[in-house]
Amino acid sequence: MKRGVPAAAVLAALCLGAAATSLAQPPASRPGDGWVVLSVGEYRALRDKAYPPPPLVEPPPVAAALGRVEYDLAVDGSAASGQVRLIADVFKDGWVAIPIPAGLRVGEARLDGHQVALVTDRSGGIDGLAVLLSRAGRNVITLDVTIPVASKAGSESFVLPVSSAPVQRAVVTIRVADASLAATGGLVEQRTGLPSPAATRFVVCGRPGEALTLAWARRAAVPAAARPLRWRGSVTELAQLGEDAAQLSAQVGVEVVEGAAERVSLRLPPGFVMGQISGPLVADWDLRGDTALTVSLLEPLERSTTFTITGEVRSAREGKLSVPLVRLADAERETGGVAVEVLGAGEIKEHATRGLDAADATDLSEAIAARQSPALVAFRFRSLPSAAERSLDVTVARYTPQAVLLANVDEAWYRALLTEDGKTLVEARYAVRNSQRSFLATMLPATATLWTASVDGRPVRPGRTPEGALLLPLLGARGEAGSSVVRVLYIVRGAAWSNQGTVTVDLPVVDLPVSRTGLEVRHSPRYRLTLEPGAFREQPDAAPESALLRGEATGPRAAPARTASKDDRTSQELRDLVTVYQRNARAGTIAGLLPVTIPFPAMGPSRLLAAELTSEGKLQQVRFTFKREGN
Repeated sequence: MKRGVPAAAVLAALCLGAAATSLAQPPASRPGDGWVVLSVGEYRALRDKAYPPPPLVEPPPVAAALGRVEYDLAVDGSAASGQVRLIADVFKDGWVAIPIPAGLRVGEARLDGHQVALVTDRSGGIDGLAVLLSRAGRNVITLDVTIPVASKAGSESFVLPVSSAPVQRAVVTIRVADASLAATGGLVEQRTGLPSPAATRFVVCGRPGEALTLAWARRAAVPAAARPLRWRGSVTELAQLGEDAAQLSAQVGVEVVEGAAERVSLRLPPGFVMGQISGPLVADWDLRGDTALTVSLLEPLERSTTFTITGEVRSAREGKLSVPLVRLADAERETGGVAVEVLGAGEIKEHATRGLDAADATDLSEAIAARQSPALVAFRFRSLPSAAERSLDVTVARYTPQAVLLANVDEAWYRALLTEDGKTLVEARYAVRNSQRSFLATMLPATATLWTASVDGRPVRPGRTPEGALLLPLLGARGEAGSSVVRVLYIVRGAAWSNQGTVTVDLPVVDLPVSRTGLEVRHSPRYRLTLEPGAFREQPDAAPESALLRGEATGPRAAPARTASKDDRTSQELRDLVTVYQRNARAGTIAGLLPVTIPFPAMGPSRLLAAELTSEGKLQQVRFTFKREGN
């Protein structure tokens, strides 16, 4: 055993070295005797240089690894049962979880011949099973498993789950004489017969990181066409009940169990008018009478195929209706379903079924699940022979369609300036929400003179109807919902005011209903105005509620906000106006003067009035009593 040097020895050596150094110096510069003090860290650093510590051993990068998975299975009936051997290497002491391939139905687990418990493993984000190991080195875990076997179209198969092991080997015994095995995700290494003539053994090697699918079929001694035909199918139908006819669209799936099918027979509802039959193997079709349909295939079918039938059947508009069903003929089993939809304003009130069960539309097919119809009901066929009776009766109630509001004035905001000489200047602004109308028609008072009109801030020349109403263009005139701000400025001349009297403000008449109306009235400060009873009421708030009228409109059609000063905006607008005028003048498209925007002069004391829900074409009037109070 090595012993370290005592701290006193190190201190003595350091003191002797210091004394020797001081003796070598001239007497005049020799320092006095004393102690040399070292910190613990400095002492440990000197000791590590004298006796270097052994290098640290790094821990293994992983605690354990699954190196090999070996299956030994025997297929009997609808399940493959046997054992699975998991060979795992543990690199450190302590408990380590070895995950079991997901999807295995484990009956018992053993380690070195002793039973062990399985625990839940959530390390991969999915709940699975794992075996806990505490011994470093190689461990062999044996599992008793059962894997379900799927059967489809004369072939059987089962799937071995994905494993993290780089080596995956399976020995499969199939109790079928002279069977052929196909492996997806691996390679069939060996095929051998057994002493029993009714079994075949295969050795299969799987690829790492892939599921291994094994499928086999009994080797046919005779061609499929020579064997008796056995087939089953499904019909997924969509029946759309219209005003005078039911439109049908049926997707037919055919699955051959044995033999080969050259044609498929179906039974159509009485009165069915054929539209079209489409599918990858459809060659021709023959309709005998009005119910027996035979679809010929391009080649004998030994597996499966699908095709679609469309047509219509005359039906009543409402009341109790029998839903026409497309049925299979001569099929061993018939599955599928039917979805019924009412077209137009109506709904299904009651239904009566035979051979069907109520279901969710999402369980039938993706095409039916994608339909967004509130009047859609779905039913699933019970698994019965094609000769079994099925029927579906529904009671349909129809409703009278009502008119829908296609355009509306969300808010109308008026500003009126009343002068002592009898003139009334009125500014009308409308926040119009529209999806079908091309123009907004507004009728000004009979004695009014139009000064300016604009739509969304752009001056326009309105048209005129034979009755004299102004026509102003709107957004969203082709089915696309849009919003517009329409502005009209006009002046009305009347009699000059005396010391007291009454004055009436006539507002424009529009051909759309108005949800809210606001009126700001300004007048001379020398007069006091009193509102007479009417449709308008006074309110304290002096701003419109609509964001469009407040200049806060947003959306794809709204103009971006401008941050320039008022003088800059006015100068830029004038330059743009001159540019447009010069360009149009050269092109010869100018007829008369260009429309301009005139601001409303807001001066004098104001009164704010409001009204609600004004019907289209209604004249709005406000009547005041005025009295002079100042000089």
